[in-house]
Amino acid sequence: MIGRELEYQFLQQRELKSGAHMSVVYGAKGVGKMTLVQEFIRGKKVFYYSCRDCVDREQRFQLNRERTRGISLSASKFPTWTEILNDISKEYSIVVLDEFQYLLKLDGTFLEELSAFAATFSKEKKLYLICMSSSVNWVENAMARELRKKGAAYLLSGMLKVNPLDYWQIADAFPGFGAKDRVLLYSILGGIPGRWKALDPALSMQENLTRCFLDKQAPLALAAISQLRDDLRELNVYQTILTTIACGAYKLNDIYLQTEFSRAKISVYLKNLMQMQVIEKVFSVDTRGREQVQKGIYRISDPLIRFVYTFLFPNESMLRLMDADTFYQQYIGPYLNAYAGETFALICRDYLAKQMKLGKLSLSNGEVGEWVGKNASLHVLIQDEEENAIGGFCNFDKATVDKNDVEWVLYAAKEAKVFLQELWLFSAGSIEKECREVEFDGEIHFVTLPELSLLD
Repeated sequence: MIGRELEYQFLQQRELKSGAHMSVVYGAKGVGKMTLVQEFIRGKKVFYYSCRDCVDREQRFQLNRERTRGISLSASKFPTWTEILNDISKEYSIVVLDEFQYLLKLDGTFLEELSAFAATFSKEKKLYLICMSSSVNWVENAMARELRKKGAAYLLSGMLKVNPLDYWQIADAFPGFGAKDRVLLYSILGGIPGRWKALDPALSMQENLTRCFLDKQAPLALAAISQLRDDLRELNVYQTILTTIACGAYKLNDIYLQTEFSRAKISVYLKNLMQMQVIEKVFSVDTRGREQVQKGIYRISDPLIRFVYTFLFPNESMLRLMDADTFYQQYIGPYLNAYAGETFALICRDYLAKQMKLGKLSLSNGEVGEWVGKNASLHVLIQDEEENAIGGFCNFDKATVDKNDVEWVLYAAKEAKVFLQELWLFSAGSIEKECREVEFDGEIHFVTLPELSLLD
């Protein structure tokens, strides 16, 4: 339940509402929806049903069989949804429907019957339906349309997206890893606790990655592919695009040159991947240096997908031929620090955003992001409405940050045409003292990995 206090309060508040209504709780597989709901229903009398991917008639049969513990109490093995709701509401005031998107099949009448049932349900009684889903794309892009079409939109008392935990919340939830390993793992697993549960803190980084990604039937490698297969029909096309982006083709034209798919086709597939939150389109903080900014940059935003299509998919033949340890030493280990740099920069941006909220920066508000230029980039850039700015450099790969790195950041700031009041240097290694000697009118701050991990 670390980091889930607001989500818990959301469920508590909606439980107080009278009548029949529903809340939608959704998020990626393993993000912690079930843990949250289990904590909420602890000690309460609740009916829980895990919806199946089957036709409506079979769904009603399975639910009725589970509700009656295998002995049907209804006159029919296949009761209507109205009959099921009537029976359940006599005994329970909270109903949890897991993966409820399976109830909304083309041949189903669940929503229509639920709407009609709720219209006649006593306002003095309570029936709270918690509808859970791991299909983020469906919830955010199709569910509302389905509810409106079936006349059930009025039943929705709230939607709760359970987001991944941030770096510091993960650190609290899984304290058995060192600071550097934690950043590396966060760059691979992100903030989804279910993925971290596959790890063993007693094992080394290499041993964990070997067991979870490189061995036969490795759980996390299989999870990445199944995540795509569940939502996509033309997996071969999507895999081609994903491995192309993972290997450095960040712009539409680069993807076109590599795949030879039409630009129109690529745009459609990129849009679908963005709706699934597998990739993102990078937008730089808007500065006066607009002529120097790179536009139309795409990145894989799901860390697990990015790892698989960076290291495993392009080297699948060697993965099959080599033993896991040799594969790791040759294809993963030497490149892992550089790979984690993108995630480390994201962590540093989050760090400064939190510091700004605490009033510890010279700016009290502003847009927090990055600036991706044609010639140089700012890993971190915060700019307020008066165009006052804070810049940051994030190093995870090099052993030491030196004077040249600082001067490079200042050059990037000139390209972006921003005036920096503060400069923050983040490093997983050391920071040379000469960095303090660089000519700079503002304040320079130095943050090493142990300091970053503590987060005042």
